[in-house]
Amino acid sequence: MKQTWTKSPLCLTMALLLCCITTACLALHGFYISLCISILLTLGVAYAIHRYILRSARAMAQFIWAVRYSEFLSSPIQGCESQRSLPPELLAEMQEALEHYRRNLQKKESRLQYFQALANHIDIAILVYTPDGTMEWMNEAAKRLIGSNTDNIALKVPKRIDDLHPFHSELPGKLYKLKAGDLSVLQIKRKDEHIQLALSGMEFTIQGRQLIIASMKNIHSALDSQETEAWQKLIRVLTHEIMNSITPIISLTELLSRQIEELKGDEGTKSEILQMLQTISRRGNGLVH
Repeated sequence: MKQTWTKSPLCLTMALLLCCITTACLALHGFYISLCISILLTLGVAYAIHRYILRSARAMAQFIWAVRYSEFLSSPIQGCESQRSLPPELLAEMQEALEHYRRNLQKKESRLQYFQALANHIDIAILVYTPDGTMEWMNEAAKRLIGSNTDNIALKVPKRIDDLHPFHSELPGKLYKLKAGDLSVLQIKRKDEHIQLALSGMEFTIQGRQLIIASMKNIHSALDSQETEAWQKLIRVLTHEIMNSITPIISLTELLSRQIEELKGDEGTKSEILQMLQTISRRGNGLVH
């Protein structure tokens, strides 16, 4: 797109050049009255250029100030003096640039707020710190986990990972040594219960600064679930083995009972044997049930 706002400084420059040439010609030919008028015109054009440059520089400084401090709503570029001193095309382009920058900044701010809200919503404690131990950020889950386990005021908002020593004596050392892909388990006592925390980390670099993200997840419920599942598997195996062992015994006692009744011999002995077999059968059926 052709920059039409360059016409004003170009016209002023051409006018100054023309006045200088005219003044030189009048001085050579001795037209002193016209020379005085030409000098005045030259000075007037030079002053106009001077004012244009000063106002342009002031407007540019205000534009840079608005970008640097993100003062879009109270931008001085929209002032009456700037509108009178600069071409409308230049003011429109500067204002459009500010609006574009403002929209991009709002989009980035919205995205940052979205990710912060997402990080605060999850129930995994997240710590962000530098390799030298300076704490950069922690989500709400980390504040609840650390803050609920101690009455130390400094631990409520830790500035360094060394401040986490009252929470767990081994945690600062593990955080200093934590590398991407590492996984370790911490056991802490909170009130009347012991909980296990899975500590893992990752590293990333932003704007030339190296940061480490550490996550602490409560795996106590997961361990309880796995333990319960293991017990259920064991009970199923034991039940299967007991059934496989007792069912043949019950079948054999029933078979022996029928055969004893068909045998000839002392009735008292046969009665005792049948009672013993019936006892075995009853106990076996009880175990099966």
